[in-house]
Amino acid sequence: MAHKHDDGNKSQHKHDDEAERRLQQLYLEAQIIEQQLQVLQEHIQKIEQQMADIAYVLESLSDFRDLKPGQEILVPFSSGIFVKARLEDNQHFIVNVGSSVAVEKTAEETKKIILEQQEALAEAQLKYAEQYNKFIEKFESLERDLS
Repeated sequence: MAHKHDDGNKSQHKHDDEAERRLQQLYLEAQIIEQQLQVLQEHIQKIEQQMADIAYVLESLSDFRDLKPGQEILVPFSSGIFVKARLEDNQHFIVNVGSSVAVEKTAEETKKIILEQQEALAEAQLKYAEQYNKFIEKFESLERDLS
């Protein structure tokens, strides 16, 4: 009879080990998801900042049309540093199109480029938000499994 009792203890011990391994696995998965959520949140915040910057640029572009050639303006030189300049043309802009290449664009062409950037950011923001929500659902499911 003692032999059967030992088999029962071994079986219970094996079951306890499996349960502990399962809990450790769930806890590890929860930690990984938490890290992924943090990374996604950082991406979302960066996109929100870029969207705010674009909104400011669009507003500035609109305001810029009201300026007259020859009017004195402040031009950013560096962060928080400006130089005085005289506006020659309020209808054309020099736009960086990538690879250190800049081309002249009309105000409308410039606005179109900025709106395209805004649309691309909105799509990326939506994608990240969807991923974030999926990870939240996974995380909540793991929390339920752990409790």
